[in-house]
Amino acid sequence: MLKKAVLYLTAGSLTSCLLLSPVMGFAEITSPAPVQKMAAPKTSKETEEIPLAKVSLSEAIKKAKSVINIPGDYDQFQSSLNSYRDRIEWNLHWNRSKEPHDSISVRINAISGETTGMHCWKQHNPGGKYSRLPEYSYHEAAELAKKWAQKLSPKYYPQTKMEIVKYNQSMTPGRPAEYYYKFIRVVNGISYPENSIHIGINAYTGELISFNLKWNETEQFPSPVNKIPKGQAEKIFSSQVELVYFSPHTYNRKDIPVILTYQVNKGRSLYINALTGEVIESPRYHILQDGKGEEMGADVKEDRALTPAEIKEVEKYNNIISAEKAVQSSEKIINIAKEQKLAESRLTRNYRYPQQLLWKFYWKDENSGCHTSIDAVTGELVSFNKWNSLHEFQIKNGVVTGEKVKYTQEQAEKAASDFIKKMQPEHYKKIRLESAWANNIYLKEGKVMPRDYHFSFTRLVNGIPYPGNGFEITVNAWTGEITYYRMEWWNIDFPPASGVINKERAVNKFLSQGQLDLSYVRLQEKEEKLKTYLVYHCKDMPSHLLNAHTGSFIDWRGEPLPPQPTREFSDISGHPAEENINLLTSLNIIKSSEDKFYPDKKITKLEVLAWLVGARGWQVNIPYEKNAEKIIDAALHLGILEKREIVDLNKELTRLEWAQLMINALDYDGAAELEEIYLLNTEDAASVPSEMKGYASLSLGLKLLSPIDNKFYPGKKITKAEAAVSLVNLLKVKK
Repeated sequence: MLKKAVLYLTAGSLTSCLLLSPVMGFAEITSPAPVQKMAAPKTSKETEEIPLAKVSLSEAIKKAKSVINIPGDYDQFQSSLNSYRDRIEWNLHWNRSKEPHDSISVRINAISGETTGMHCWKQHNPGGKYSRLPEYSYHEAAELAKKWAQKLSPKYYPQTKMEIVKYNQSMTPGRPAEYYYKFIRVVNGISYPENSIHIGINAYTGELISFNLKWNETEQFPSPVNKIPKGQAEKIFSSQVELVYFSPHTYNRKDIPVILTYQVNKGRSLYINALTGEVIESPRYHILQDGKGEEMGADVKEDRALTPAEIKEVEKYNNIISAEKAVQSSEKIINIAKEQKLAESRLTRNYRYPQQLLWKFYWKDENSGCHTSIDAVTGELVSFNKWNSLHEFQIKNGVVTGEKVKYTQEQAEKAASDFIKKMQPEHYKKIRLESAWANNIYLKEGKVMPRDYHFSFTRLVNGIPYPGNGFEITVNAWTGEITYYRMEWWNIDFPPASGVINKERAVNKFLSQGQLDLSYVRLQEKEEKLKTYLVYHCKDMPSHLLNAHTGSFIDWRGEPLPPQPTREFSDISGHPAEENINLLTSLNIIKSSEDKFYPDKKITKLEVLAWLVGARGWQVNIPYEKNAEKIIDAALHLGILEKREIVDLNKELTRLEWAQLMINALDYDGAAELEEIYLLNTEDAASVPSEMKGYASLSLGLKLLSPIDNKFYPGKKITKAEAAVSLVNLLKVKK
């Protein structure tokens, strides 16, 4: 059991309190030095001498101030000493009592004196003006992050390598952008992501925002000398790829589609022991999936209860059995204790399979209860869950007293199989055991004993697994009683297994995108304790599902994953807009799956809207044409577009139309509509409609557009390069 103790300190006039952990979380520093038991709080005169802390509070303050600049007007201070296992940290917190109420939190290892964490929070200043364009690029700020990592963790930084954080930017309108960097520990030339240094940098000022150190000095790392070759690991990976039926998650479940996919067993949690070649079996719940991987062992969404009027209509047309008959079915199959009284009954639809009507009942007494679900048409038992607060055992001081475990996992598995065979003899012929694990009780001295066993069986259709259907069963290890049972077996159509790509092609697709890499990882295998393994793992695999007909990666909705955006274009070198195009690409505003940008091609309204939405911090996927509805919805929400303007999305945009959309994106459209206050000093001002003069004038005044030979040219089409230059200028506008 994890224990955490907090010692509150008061030094002089300082009032101490428990400091909430910073955004980046506690650092995990394990020191080989022994840690004494947490002492009782001492008086204010004695607080500087804490037996368990080798570093005093005053020393911790000096250390924090030596590496982090604490402004002199931060006139309030709080501290706490936190102990977690063998980690002890001083938590120091400074803040300003006057506006703005900025603050800085610093964590210091109370044994080694090392800085383990820092977070700087600044109050949002309504009067503050920030451009949406960072002053520092991600790569420029990376050099600052390296310097901070070296300064704050001089001992550990040399043992790391920098890894690009996938979501490395945070852009919030009205606040400076933030960049995040991760420095991963390297041991024997192999990455160990569990240990790392995290750095956050203000992209507008270059200031340090956050720092977090996660490091374990006592970790034992297996030698890579006898590791299996990568080719052998790839063959093992291949054995974990199989053809399965898959039901994409849809919000309209009237018709449940089924498609054929190639699936990586265990998905992103597939780890291959690089020393033994075995797939590491972690004790985790197997999930019968239908799209999002909802667990059959729990109601992810409550089945929809029917109203009395709906029940009356259902009874008229669906010929369902009565509640009384369903209760009798439950009591006949399940041993309901005499003391338990029926407390609830209702008719619902199965959330995962709405075609199925269920009678649901709940019996309970003071110490126990039982939930059951009966198919309202067939009378079949769909699920039950029994619980009892009076266990067969008692745990006192880490020792079990009372009855002993009587059932092994093998015996429990037989009991589970026999129950399925009894309840569903025909279904039993079409299932396979998918996973089995023990729900353990952890005792003193690392001893464990099972509380119960869980088994997951997957449905087979034409010999092909369908993880969306099957059985889940729990067996009590002490009594052998089945305490949980659930069946999902839907009457749906399955496509024939024809016209699919071969397995070798699927495996190659997974490996080419995921890259089977060697790394150290901390895992728990079966009943063992957590320890570090040397593994082969596909950490960058976009998805663990491939459409078996097209060979494309798909998401939980069965939709192809969006193509990866191009980071460099081959046709912009030497172009006047090259720098601006590259900047917008690095900010994920310009996206394309092609290697060419076509800078002198006229830009369409849809492309422009996608760029503007992206510039406001919204996620936009490519291709734009396929995601047009989402782009338009975002543009409407942000006020860039009005409903009446959702026309001609593929139309090439004019300078005046572009000016209007940019001003809308800045939320200056209200001011732009005050046409009488604007003077458009261009030779062709008369060609700009009076209601649009504000948009044209503001676009010139804010340097979003430039006059051409002292003319605005409202009807001139703009190129992609011109739009990129304008958009960079828009991002420079301070708001």
